[in-house]
This record gives sequence, C-alpha cells and structure tokens, in this order.
Amino acid sequence: MIDVAASMPEAAYSGSGFDRSIGRSPAARLITPALLALVLLGALVLGVTGNVVLAALPILAGLAAVGLWWLPVRVPLYAVLALGLLADVGGPVPIPASNPVLAPVRLLKEVLLENLNGITGVQALRVSGLDVMLLALTVLLCARAIARVPETLDASPPLLRPLLLALFAALTILVLAEVWGIGRGGDIRQSVWQIRYVLWVPLLSVLAMLVVRTLQHVTEIAFVLTGVALCKTAIGVYVYVWSLRHGHGVPHSVTSHADTMLFAVVVALWSAVLVLRPSAGRFLVGVPALIAMLVAIVANNRRTAYVSVGLALFLLLLHVPRRTLRRALLLLAALSPLFVGYMIVGASRSGGIFAPAAAIWSVTKQSDGSSDSRDVENYNLTLTLRGNLPLGSGFGHMYDEGPAAYDLSDIFAQFRYVAHNSILWLLAILGPLGFFMLWLPIVVGTYFAALAHRFADAAPRASTVRIAAYVVIATFAAYQVQAYSDMGTQGWTGTTLVALALATTAVLVRETGVWRVAPRAGGHA
Repeated sequence: MIDVAASMPEAAYSGSGFDRSIGRSPAARLITPALLALVLLGALVLGVTGNVVLAALPILAGLAAVGLWWLPVRVPLYAVLALGLLADVGGPVPIPASNPVLAPVRLLKEVLLENLNGITGVQALRVSGLDVMLLALTVLLCARAIARVPETLDASPPLLRPLLLALFAALTILVLAEVWGIGRGGDIRQSVWQIRYVLWVPLLSVLAMLVVRTLQHVTEIAFVLTGVALCKTAIGVYVYVWSLRHGHGVPHSVTSHADTMLFAVVVALWSAVLVLRPSAGRFLVGVPALIAMLVAIVANNRRTAYVSVGLALFLLLLHVPRRTLRRALLLLAALSPLFVGYMIVGASRSGGIFAPAAAIWSVTKQSDGSSDSRDVENYNLTLTLRGNLPLGSGFGHMYDEGPAAYDLSDIFAQFRYVAHNSILWLLAILGPLGFFMLWLPIVVGTYFAALAHRFADAAPRASTVRIAAYVVIATFAAYQVQAYSDMGTQGWTGTTLVALALATTAVLVRETGVWRVAPRAGGHA
C-alpha cells in the first residue's frame, strides 16, 4: 500500500491553503467564541472548587474538539486503528497485571477491544470502545461535510462503484442472516458477538474509502502499519525474555494469533519495496524492518505465519519484472541446497534457529492435538452446512456436533458459537450464496488490484502503484489463510487490514484510470 519515497503530508495541509479552507467554513466562526466560553467556564470552576485539574478539563476538551475538527478525519482514524491493533495482545505467559510494560497495553485492550459494560457496570453497553470511536468519527465526517469543511483539498473520494456494490451486498447478507438466525430461535446476545467484526468490514471499508484518497495517504498507512508492527515486535520480545527469565520456558505465543496477518503484511510491504524500488535509503529502513518481523514471527510461534509469508513471497515473484524474476529464480536455485539441508536437520529439532523449520514441518504433518481438534471441528462444520442448506443456519446458533467432538468449554466457553475455521463456519451460517456475497468485496478488490498492477504504467507514479497493488493482493491472501486456519474474521486486525486494503484499491484504480471513479482533483467532498 506504499511508496516510502513519497513526501510526507501534502502541502495542502500546511500553510495558508488548508487554513483558508477552514476559515471559509461557517463553523469556523464559532471556534474563537466557544474557546473563550470554555476558558471562562474553567475560571469559574477554579474559583468555585479551587481544583486546577478540574478547571482545566473543559479547556482541554475544547482544544481536543477543535483539533479533531481541524485535522483531516483520516488522522484520528489512523490513530484509532493503530491503537486497536496495538491493544490486541493475549499471550498465555502469566505476566503480573502490575507489570509496568504490559499494564498500559492491557488497559488499552480493556478500553478499546472489550465490551464497555465490563468497566462501566452498565450491562447494556455490549459494545467496545473501538466501536464507539469509529461511530464517532463517522459522525464527525458527516458533520464536517454538512459544515463544508473539506476533508482533502486536492482529491475527492475515489468511490469505485463495483466495490461499493460488493460492500453493500456483503452488508445486506449479514443483516439478512442476523434476521434469519434470530427468527429461527437464535441467541441474539451470541449473534452480536458473532457478527460484530464481519459487519465492520464493509462499514469500515466505506469510511476508509471516504478519507483515503491519494497515494500519499496510502504511504501514510504503510508507515502506520510498520510502526505498529515494530511496537508489537518489541512487546513480543519482552514477553519472550520475561518468560525465560522467570522460569516459564519458551512461551507458546507472545502477542496474539491475529498478529500473524500483521507481520505477514509488513513483510510483504518491505519485500516489495526492496525488490521493486530498491535504493540505499530504503535498504536502511526495509532490511531492519524485515529482520524485526522475522524475529516477531519466530517468537510468536504461529505456523500459519510461515504459510502466509511464503504465500506473500510467492505472489511477489508473480509481480516482479521478467529480468528480476530470472535473477530471483537463479538465486533460489543456488540457495536451495542450504534450504533443503536446513529443513532436513530441522525435522528432528524444534528450538533455536530450527524453530521455523519445525513449524513448517508441523503444517505438513498435522499430527498434534490441535490439528486433530481442528479436523474434527471442520467435519462438524460440514455437517452443519449440509443440515442447513441452502440458506445456512443464520447467526445466533451453535454449529452442530457429530459423533466425534472435542470439548473446549474449559478454555473457551463459547467455542461452538465461533469456530476456528472462519470460512467453513461462515459457509454454515450464510449458505453458499450468502458466503459468496460476503466474500465478494475481497474478490472484487483482488481483481481491481491486479488490474491496477497490470496498467500501472498509466499512473504518474507507476512503481508506487505496483507496490501498493501487490501488497493489497498479499493482504487479501493472508486474510484468507488466517480465516481458514484460525478465526481470522473474528478480530480487529483482519478487519482493519482488509478495510485499508479495499480503500487502497479504489485509490489505485483512479490513479491508473482502468475504471471510471470520482475525479482525481477538485471538489470539497
């Protein structure tokens, strides 16, 4: 999604251009009187209570409101999504709650990712802080549009009609499946938990399409994702070292299963930058980033990560020029004896530098208890699908269990409401046609990203389009691997990355002109 050589935020936001645009808006005339009123209110509170902190609250709230009003909505959107990705931690290592390193991250997780009824005591608040913040940003974007405050001066939203129709189809089938499931006696509380993340995919995608409008914005996404991934790497390394030092041994994982997708996408990003647009400066940034991602993948110990990275690198080979491809194949052929030897030795070892080899072998052998339970669960999901054709069971229902079953209620009480294999599970809930409609945005996004890559030469910044198109396709591939293997649709990481990839696709289509979308410049949408 990316051109690391692009300049940082566009000139439209610096200096008089953006200031004049705000000054012309009717709402801007209220800013100064409102701030003066808040200062007077703060002085009144200080005079009555004598509490400086309490008196400062209305002033700080006013400054925050003005800042949110002045900044393009994509800036707080990036911040909220980055915090959501950062908060998704859950390694099984028993680090005390008072630990000064992880305590802030755990608090962030409680506020952003868990239901607010847990911290407020209001049982009706079965939404997360992230839900509330994204809805608030949507309202803010609408309010700015009504007040004629431009989101961006140099581009209107790249509204790609086929993609919008696909997103509308996905949203429609989810609503129908909710009504169908509850109408058949489903548990509405469980259905909300089941549908939350897949419902946010079309909603967040449209929101992102409204604010991500240029290749510069796409570049900003690249830096945000890289920064979050590096932070997650630091957290993972800390958890790994803490576990060893406190006698818990090598941890089973260090951050979260969802980080598999984040790490794989960042690997795809910087691999593409180094292969398709190499330079000394990019090597200085990209090589350390790739090394950090590999360390994170090894420490997090998720075998799906190796599959995702391998698939991403294979896709990269399909996107490089023929001359580069020949060199890459020759290099792979030269290194193949070393790789074969590494895999042979790693077949009988599981630690140290051979941990990746052991993880890859475990994917092929599938002989552990976890794999057996997944096979049984997959079989039960096929039974559920066959028993609910053609419309599916709808949301709010557990999947059916056949003669063979694993009882996971001691570690996951709601395991029959959300299966590990998200693809088979959603097939059972939605039926074949419903699943196709839900997955249609990914199909459409992949098609248009490939189309943009093919016609990248028509864009002013062709190499940037090629890199971004490849990363979009790699993101969709990693999402599907994660969805098939480990609840990939049930979390903010997958939802966020897919939504940003779809928004990026719309930008690429406009840059290449392969489909008519909103005009490149002009308008204050």
